[in-house]
Amino acid sequence: MRLGEFQKILDDQGIDACVFLDTDPNIPYFAGIELERCILIVPSESEPVFIVSRLEAERVLNNSRVKNAESFERSYERESLLAKHLKGSKVIGINKDCITTRDYEALQAIGRGFIFADVSDSVSSLRQIKTPEEAEKIRESCRLTDRIIEKCISSFDFKTELEVKNFLEFEAIKLGSRPSFDTIAASGKNASMPHYSGNGKIETGFCVIDFGIRHNGYCSDLSRTIYIGNPSKKERELYELVKKSQQAAIDSARDGITAEELDSIARNALGEHKNAFIHGLGHHIGIQVHDSGFRISPGSKGVLKEGMFITIEPGIYQ
Repeated sequence: MRLGEFQKILDDQGIDACVFLDTDPNIPYFAGIELERCILIVPSESEPVFIVSRLEAERVLNNSRVKNAESFERSYERESLLAKHLKGSKVIGINKDCITTRDYEALQAIGRGFIFADVSDSVSSLRQIKTPEEAEKIRESCRLTDRIIEKCISSFDFKTELEVKNFLEFEAIKLGSRPSFDTIAASGKNASMPHYSGNGKIETGFCVIDFGIRHNGYCSDLSRTIYIGNPSKKERELYELVKKSQQAAIDSARDGITAEELDSIARNALGEHKNAFIHGLGHHIGIQVHDSGFRISPGSKGVLKEGMFITIEPGIYQ
């Protein structure tokens, strides 16, 4: 997405080339395409190059921002091509958040004189601020997700939690998207578990739906709470309290506030129920549903900046 900016970072840090391998999320970020068994080499000055399976060569040519590509048929050919393109380089950037021990050892074997530099913080900082194009893709993903959930709720006649999940995920597929994480539909007593994974019968009480899609490479993450049956006065009050907490955080989110401060605002708005808020307020969102960046949680010293996209999801679990 922002290859030129990243190449300047590499140059400023004295890194000759950066190597991203296989499932590293920075590959689709920079190249705009998801591949397996691939390598993206980003030199500090010259044109980036893809090393891809021969099966993917045509797709790279048609769909990738990085058009310079070489293909291989056998694994040893991939390593030979990597060595070829790193020839003359001394300082190699790697993303320690993603690289495996096996791949690291392979890189060491290719160039025994290499000096390795971790670029994980640099690329994370770059990805946290979304471009206008990214911002619109995230908004579109959220709009579509909201539409799917609204359709689900407006015709809610499901007997099991699995039926709810299947409905949501099939609607996403119909749009050419896919779920960005494992969909959650938790009703009754199950609603008190943030990461519930069961598929029981729909029970009377609160029903939490946690659902997101990945559309055009960018993710959404939406939670909605509905009630099955007739809520009591106390249950209505709890619902309104969580809604108040969320709105307080939304109203306070601004350039310069720390993640810890924003979390505290939402938490304190829950009053005597704040100890039942058992997870952090939110996280960055982008090409990953938990995108690169700091958590919005107690103790987090990350500072929010204009252009960041985060979730705000308080809750009372009891």
